[in-house]
Amino acid sequence: MSHSHRAPSTALGATENVPAPRLALPRDPSVARLARDHVAKVCALLGIGADEAKLAVSELATNALEHTRSGPISLHWWIDGRWLVVEVSDAELVPLHWSAHGDAPAVEAECGRGLEIVAAVADALTYGATHDGGKWVRVDFLIGKDVAARLPEQVRAMERPSWRNSPPPAPRPCRCVGVSGTADSETIPCLCH
Repeated sequence: MSHSHRAPSTALGATENVPAPRLALPRDPSVARLARDHVAKVCALLGIGADEAKLAVSELATNALEHTRSGPISLHWWIDGRWLVVEVSDAELVPLHWSAHGDAPAVEAECGRGLEIVAAVADALTYGATHDGGKWVRVDFLIGKDVAARLPEQVRAMERPSWRNSPPPAPRPCRCVGVSGTADSETIPCLCH
C-alpha cells in the first residue's frame, strides 16, 4: 500500500519535537482520540500522511478498551528500516477475529469489521502475546527510504519496545499490490505465494 508523502517537515531536524516512543493510554473513551493525536504527531515528524495510521491506531486502541476488562493499554512506535511500526498492547490475551483467519462477521452483524479495515489500510497487521499474559497488535506503514534517510539520529536509534521482551515483527507481506512499484521504486518481496 502506498502512503502519501508530504514535503519534508522542518520537524525532521528538530529532535525536541519527537513524540514519546511509548504512551500510556487511559481506560476511558478518550483512548482513541489520544492514540490518533499521538500518531498524527509521529506522522508529522516523518513528513508523511497520517490518515491511514490514525484510522488503524484508533481502531486498535478502541479494541483494547472494549475487549479487555482491566489493565494498562499502551501505544508504542518505532522505525524499522523503512517502516513506521505502531503497536497497541493491553493486559489480556483475547483472540483476534478477522477474515484472514476465517472469522468473517455475519453479513447482518453490526460490529466485527475493525480489523478488516486496519488490515486494508496498513501495509502489515501482526499480533502476539506479551510476556505478562497480554497481547500486542502491530501495524506497519512503509515510509520509504527517502524519509528514513532524513530522520534525526534520535529517531533512527529507537528500537522496538524495550519495556518488555517483544518478538521481532513478522515478515511484511506485499498483498500482491504493487509488488515492484513501491513508493521508493524498490521491490518488496512477495510473501503471499
